[in-house]
Amino acid sequence: MRSCRPLPGDTDQRLSQRRLPWASTLQVSLTLALVNPMIWYLVDRTRGGFLLSAAVAVSGAAIVLGVNPTMVPAPPGNVDFHGVGYETLGAGVWISSVLFSGTVCFGNIGRRLVSPSRAD
Repeated sequence: MRSCRPLPGDTDQRLSQRRLPWASTLQVSLTLALVNPMIWYLVDRTRGGFLLSAAVAVSGAAIVLGVNPTMVPAPPGNVDFHGVGYETLGAGVWISSVLFSGTVCFGNIGRRLVSPSRAD
């Protein structure tokens, strides 16, 4: 049951995202990125899990955006941040957030499947 704890928080987060007025994709993505350490703390709490999740998030986003940089088309009048559009930057942060939380959750599930049974 411990791996199911973040589900109510995730549901609350999704509902609040619908109700709050978001100015840009980057704002939503950065909010999700700030929630990731809390998800790691609730689900995993191991240093190795955090480091592996961070490595998967950064490398996975770099690979996805490196293979197809036009995955998120820039809207007209897009302001650049050091040569990278805000929408592209927001997509990279969002992809990293999804990969980070997915690695934490599936790593914890895999660890529980491999480890001997014990009463929680």
